Amino acid sequence: MSDKPVAGLVAAMVVGPLMAICCLGPILYASFAAGLFSWFSGIPPLRIALVMGIVAAAAFFLIRWRKRLRADTNTMRELS
Repeated sequence: MSDKPVAGLVAAMVVGPLMAICCLGPILYASFAAGLFSWFSGIPPLRIALVMGIVAAAAFFLIRWRKRLRADTNTMRELS
């Protein structure tokens, strides 16, 4: 095979912006919502950022816990 080293760079240049949009899109929406809420409520942005971080961490751990719970029930069904 004669793959040229430039092919990887070109692929990264094409896929990079798409990955950034897909991965960072929800973060941008959340930051926009937090900024808007902070502006209308008069609460300092740092406090809003702290609350949004706590909510994001809780959502992350809840989703992780539910996946683990679902995996455990599937394993129990296979064993019985």
